[in-house]
Amino acid sequence: MKDLIKKGTGNSRLLKTSLAEGTSWEAALAMLRAGTFPIDLAGINAEGVTEEGTPLNKANILPDALVTLMGLTQDDPTIKDALTALQNLAKNANTLAAAALPKSGGTMTGNLVLKGDPTANLQAATKQYVDNSTTPAVLHVLAGSGNTVTATRNGKTLSAVAGSDGFATLYPAEFGDWTVKCGTASQVFYINAIAEFYMSLATLESLDWGTIASVSQSGLASKLWNVGDTKQLTVNGVNYTAVIIGFDHDTLTAGGKAGITWQLQNCLATTYPMNSSNTNSGGWKSSAMRTSTMATLLNQLPTALKNVIKAVNKLSSAGSQSSTIETTSDKLFLLSEVEVFGGTTYSKAGEGQQYDYYKAGNSKVKTVNGSASDWWERSPYGSDSTDFCFVGSDGGAYHYYASDSYGVSFGFCI
Repeated sequence: MKDLIKKGTGNSRLLKTSLAEGTSWEAALAMLRAGTFPIDLAGINAEGVTEEGTPLNKANILPDALVTLMGLTQDDPTIKDALTALQNLAKNANTLAAAALPKSGGTMTGNLVLKGDPTANLQAATKQYVDNSTTPAVLHVLAGSGNTVTATRNGKTLSAVAGSDGFATLYPAEFGDWTVKCGTASQVFYINAIAEFYMSLATLESLDWGTIASVSQSGLASKLWNVGDTKQLTVNGVNYTAVIIGFDHDTLTAGGKAGITWQLQNCLATTYPMNSSNTNSGGWKSSAMRTSTMATLLNQLPTALKNVIKAVNKLSSAGSQSSTIETTSDKLFLLSEVEVFGGTTYSKAGEGQQYDYYKAGNSKVKTVNGSASDWWERSPYGSDSTDFCFVGSDGGAYHYYASDSYGVSFGFCI
């Protein structure tokens, strides 16, 4: 809206009259009173004050649309009504601002209801969007090479064939319980996130050593199996049971950790001495048990198993009461006293750490041909030069002459 603008000087010229010369003041005054005084308007300044402003009216002061926006309900609202409404709106705005969450974040005291599902990466997601997400998770199912695996939920069926690594890979696109099957094996698996999951439908017994080794080397063994799980093997054609005693416990000679450490659950049918004479000189490193017996037993294992056994570093004292700890690289080995009992009673310190199998409280009693028997450890007795440590038939810690024949329950890693 424009205000009045002053044009030119803003002053009018002096008025002129056509009275005859000599007219008296009394005559002129009488003509003014009678309204007959002659004036010459031709001399008026045409550029005095000119109106240039916008006329004030309803359309440019308080139109109907603005009345509605301000919430005025009067039939003929005034400027005062409008200003009062603005004052109230300002008060309400201050109240709302005081209760609003700051941009830097805060805690809401009630539920937040979103407009709808997100359409951009950084938008908040509704519960229904998450529940109905079609982005697939990845489910790796260990079933054995060539076997077909299916997963079903709400009438939807996924199918895949296990590859050479023994895994079939499925892509569930819904959260919730999926029934996963392979042959007669069936298990319900819960998918609760967009992530990679691992499960096994195959028992250890049904898998070949190559597949187990592949899983071990991939670092997935502890996701699929448990300490205490077992698998059959043969030594010189005789069947024995091997038990998992630890995951990622032993250090590979080539570097890194061995995925699985196994031990015979019971002893071999034949007993063996640690040395041919009563000496622990040279410790495990120089013992006949290591240099001769273990080498013989390794060659008696099935080729498929022997091919995947990894050499690991084992720690043992040097014998003859020495506290020196030596490192040997072994494919087959006996456990040390601390690896079985978690502490040292008769051996020197530093020969490794207790395996999870024994830490969990599993029995230390082992049999030879079905009868509880003493079984050798690789630890030299720390207080003389004649004995090695062993686990008694009652599961306790003992030591005795190296030339005695006791049970052998070797360990190995893949």
